[in-house]
Amino acid sequence: MRVKEKINVDEIERSMRKFADKKHIKFSQWYLKTGKGEHGEGDKFIGLRVPAIRKISKLHLNMPLECIQKLLQSPFHEMRYLAKKAANDVAFKPIFDCYMLHRASINNWDLIDISAHHVVGRYLIDKDRTPLYELAKSESMWDRRIAMVATLHFIRAKEYTDTLRLAELLYNDQRHLVQTGVGWMIKEISNVSFSTAECFIAEQGAKMHRTSLVYAMHHFPKTKRQKYLKSAREVNNLLLLQ
Repeated sequence: MRVKEKINVDEIERSMRKFADKKHIKFSQWYLKTGKGEHGEGDKFIGLRVPAIRKISKLHLNMPLECIQKLLQSPFHEMRYLAKKAANDVAFKPIFDCYMLHRASINNWDLIDISAHHVVGRYLIDKDRTPLYELAKSESMWDRRIAMVATLHFIRAKEYTDTLRLAELLYNDQRHLVQTGVGWMIKEISNVSFSTAECFIAEQGAKMHRTSLVYAMHHFPKTKRQKYLKSAREVNNLLLLQ
């Protein structure tokens, strides 16, 4: 995604009004308690839902500090919300950059598992996820595990697309700790959306490395685990006969 060199508040407000839904204003006034005597009394709204604000933030990456300051002074709640989000990104980007620059020292599973989703996943939650696919292609198994485990942050936000795409790239990885990373993330999806995880296993399970498959089905009922493991064995036996 191309980053614009100059960003101004008027341009941002125009973007926000394009996505505005006036019907949402009343809901925001009620939800954030802006009536007389309530804690948000007098606050004003454009009529934007949070997903729309996130979409707009992607159009205005690397927002300069002076622009953030002006947004914080806006009478409109959504513009101040965008400013706080941009400020978080400005503050957190150096941490993400440092992590990526020095990730060669993040060279064991425990170091990855306590950090990848908190740093990489958190930073990329509303950004282009290309860095994850670059990590997934890396010769370093630690990079590949980082790519997978980082998506735990997405899963907790009920976003599964990139987890499943990366799983397809990595579920036959030859390194055990990448296989377990793949299985773990599918298992985490099953905790939030069992049907999503089972659909993936039904379509891809027979092609998955057994380690990834077993980890992924940790919370599956015994009958389902046996069903998908049997299917995988049958496919593998056919391949051996060819």
